[in-house]
Amino acid sequence: MFHPILHPLACLGVIFLVICGVLTGSASLSLGADIIISGTVSLPQNQAAPSGGIDVDINVYSSPIGWYENTVTIAQGQSSANYSINVSDDAAASWTVSYSYQGNDYLRNGYYATSGTTWNSSDATSLPGGQNHTGINLTLLSGKIISGSISLSDGDSPPTDGISVEVDVRSATGIGYGYGAGGQSAWYEMNDINITQSDPQPEYEFRVPNDSNLSFEVNYRLWLWGNNDLPYLDKGYFQSPTITTWIEDNGSPVSGGTDHNDINLTLIRAKTISGSLSLPNGQTAHDDMCFTINAKSAQGSFARRMGIESNQTDGDYTIKIPDDGNVGWKIFFNHLESCQWWSPPTDYPYWGVGFYADGHTVLHEEDAASLQGGQDYTDIDMTVSEGYTLSGSITLPDNRTASNDIKLFIRAEIKGSSNNDPMHPGFGYGYGAPMTFADESLVYRSITIPRGQSSTSYTLTISPETNIEWNVQYTCTEGCSGYNSPGYYKTNTETTDNPALATPLQGGEEHSGINLILLKKNEHLSFPVRSKDGKVVIITL
Repeated sequence: MFHPILHPLACLGVIFLVICGVLTGSASLSLGADIIISGTVSLPQNQAAPSGGIDVDINVYSSPIGWYENTVTIAQGQSSANYSINVSDDAAASWTVSYSYQGNDYLRNGYYATSGTTWNSSDATSLPGGQNHTGINLTLLSGKIISGSISLSDGDSPPTDGISVEVDVRSATGIGYGYGAGGQSAWYEMNDINITQSDPQPEYEFRVPNDSNLSFEVNYRLWLWGNNDLPYLDKGYFQSPTITTWIEDNGSPVSGGTDHNDINLTLIRAKTISGSLSLPNGQTAHDDMCFTINAKSAQGSFARRMGIESNQTDGDYTIKIPDDGNVGWKIFFNHLESCQWWSPPTDYPYWGVGFYADGHTVLHEEDAASLQGGQDYTDIDMTVSEGYTLSGSITLPDNRTASNDIKLFIRAEIKGSSNNDPMHPGFGYGYGAPMTFADESLVYRSITIPRGQSSTSYTLTISPETNIEWNVQYTCTEGCSGYNSPGYYKTNTETTDNPALATPLQGGEEHSGINLILLKKNEHLSFPVRSKDGKVVIITL
């Protein structure tokens, strides 16, 4: 069956489910089906399928066409099964063939390669479109086993309804699905485990790639929903069979290429920090507002989401920290642009970050209070600050129109700050980076120049500080062919790629008409040169 590339959240609700079903069916009929990809899927080492057989999904994918899939069964007592999939006749396609398996006896995913089935998607062999392919054979991968148990801290008993915990195993070379360090495909799997009164130390087992070049991190995550009142940290990392640490750098990855057992995890006891977050001067939210509350130390950090509901002036929060009296914690908030990342952003006249400082809120971490760990805290209240609006547009040069969507980040940063790469801040719990974000020295927003258009507008909220200056820049992330990036605001009619030539904007006031123009390739090209006396100077052509 063919699946067009649809956003996974586009099918929310009964009406949208019907629409997605219709779209899926119609797309399947509209594409050619003259090309066949076929082969076999086999069990390793001539193993025979058990009673009931083994179901395997065969997937064929090409961007931007989408993917096709077919489920085949290796029958009881058999070691292989044939498959055949009709795909689009698009000659521009480049097909990747893989299997998906839902059991526990083999790796859940493997990719076709001429050298043999591989776990690593970057090693897959692509098949050219517009022609049939036979003998595209796949073998389920046995992998290696990582297993252990998970339990509560000594002396603790599970509640009546138990505790649901996620156990994660990921390759230390990269996080999540996709690509890790050095371009190597990362391995990531998770299992939900229930700690109950009848089974207070349940066991888990993972199949991981049989690759001695990899190592694997093992950790637990205690998700927010339903677990907020439990006295345990939201995450912990395997350090040894008897030690689970909250400090990620202290975790001990296990080596690839061999089986591991006794990779045991224990939920870490926690203390609670609670308080409220308020809007300034009794103002009420005109729509639901969402924030992350962060606890940060030199060894690690924790984050939880909270909200101020529409027509309310404040909201309550709680966040867990380790039961460790040797660590100091700074508490701060970040404002998210919307409560669901798929929702359109909402503009608010507030600065997006603030730090707790002994009964009031400050704008910089260096001024924040440090709360000593090892104890509970209440009434750690913070207030959002009003900010100033900075707005303008970003335009293509020479009256051009975009042939495809051009995606950019527009960013205002305090002049002289040393923020390195804030483009992907972490918020924990898989929330990822929002499309608008502020830390103590910058704010950025994702914007798009739509296909067929020549410009788009933007609005940012900068901090209320008066003794600072702001530099404004764009960074192009998609559809950027033919344009230089980044580009810095110089005047309303001139953009430069040289940050030294950027025109700073005074803090503590509104700014409008801060317009940028995408730089054409090789226009205003700047580069560093070392002079005879050893100094580095910027040359602009």
